[in-house]
Amino acid sequence: IGYMVSSDILNAKIDSNNPFENQNKLLSAMTGQDKQYFKRLDFTKEPRYTGIKLESAGDQTKYVADKNVNDWTIDYFVRAKSDDMVYVYFPATYEKKVNLWGGKWNEETSDYDYPTFINYFFEHEYYCITKLGRYEPGQEFSIRVTVANEYTYMADQFFYYFDEEEFKKDIALLHQNTWNINDNWSDTKIEGTVTASANQIFFTSIPNEPGWTVKVDGKKADIIDVADGFIGVELMPGEHTVSMSFFPAGLAPGILLAVAGIGLVVVFILMDKKKTFRPAARPQKKEPVPAPAN
Repeated sequence: IGYMVSSDILNAKIDSNNPFENQNKLLSAMTGQDKQYFKRLDFTKEPRYTGIKLESAGDQTKYVADKNVNDWTIDYFVRAKSDDMVYVYFPATYEKKVNLWGGKWNEETSDYDYPTFINYFFEHEYYCITKLGRYEPGQEFSIRVTVANEYTYMADQFFYYFDEEEFKKDIALLHQNTWNINDNWSDTKIEGTVTASANQIFFTSIPNEPGWTVKVDGKKADIIDVADGFIGVELMPGEHTVSMSFFPAGLAPGILLAVAGIGLVVVFILMDKKKTFRPAARPQKKEPVPAPAN
């Protein structure tokens, strides 16, 4: 959740449509080293289109299923560089769900069959980095995209593998300066100790949303927006106790309005009761009429 990281994180811009490069930028900024943890893979040949028409759509390509045929597929051919895990991501502005299938080489046909369903892609929870699996170094593999819903859009096709060894070495450095959270944390409050060095920033993986309060050694601290949306705090070198508490923005005014509303209701009830149960006025005593003078 929290680490002391290089102050380079203050200059990190996570604004690409390529999530792999965004993660490379973030991790490089955290460690202060310019490295590639996710590395792009090359195509071995051009994609193969079956029953698909390509149309230009601004900075995207629209892949339209030909209604005159029964299969609408796009096959990609990629070469692995290591046995690390391989992932895929297709950026798009307009999402239209497709199916992903894993290819298996068929010696008899000298081509790929696609018997393994991997997952859907695009729309809601399926629009994310998708794991494909591991392959032998130098091995060609193929992924099929089935355009099952008339058409789809793509701006690019990103096939990357994750260099686990490089990542493990650098993440170990971050763990040396981790936020040691106490056992009594809750959904709305976290507290722990952390040791800061010069030229470092306290970085958390918590989104910078209204309602968070950060205290350092019991004193309220200013929140810094880090890496386009995460909570960060500047700390002086040394050991500190950092606490974070969350109180939803707008809840306090809502409570005050509710209390005020209840108060008004009580006032009106009391006023109404006062009118209803007002005691009857006492009869006034009549003054004796003086006798007429002689």
